[in-house]
Amino acid sequence: MVGDANPRAHDRDDPVLVESLPDPGRRNRTPPPTFGRTPGSPERLAGVAHGASADPEALLRQLHQEVRAAARMIRQLSMAERSKQGISTERGPMTVAQVIESFIVDHAEEHLAQVQSALRG
Repeated sequence: MVGDANPRAHDRDDPVLVESLPDPGRRNRTPPPTFGRTPGSPERLAGVAHGASADPEALLRQLHQEVRAAARMIRQLSMAERSKQGISTERGPMTVAQVIESFIVDHAEEHLAQVQSALRG
């Protein structure tokens, strides 16, 4: 993730290793996968440190590529894949659709608001 200083960083949730998520309609279901990390997780802190010291143009190129790839993948998800469920360590059971809305859409909007606030300040 690009320089995430928000404790709700959710690049960890790669919500959508959909292939590994159980199908809610299957009879002999395996338990849903657990995903998540704490604000102090080493991989999250490494992302923050990288974002703070990296070239802004390089970060913007990386962000652009990641957003395009994520959007392409999300558009290809079937309704069955969107309904698959995992267990967030912070929020409990969540479907892929809920993870997309909360950890990608809402999260990006929060960061946009942070940037806009910093520009005004």
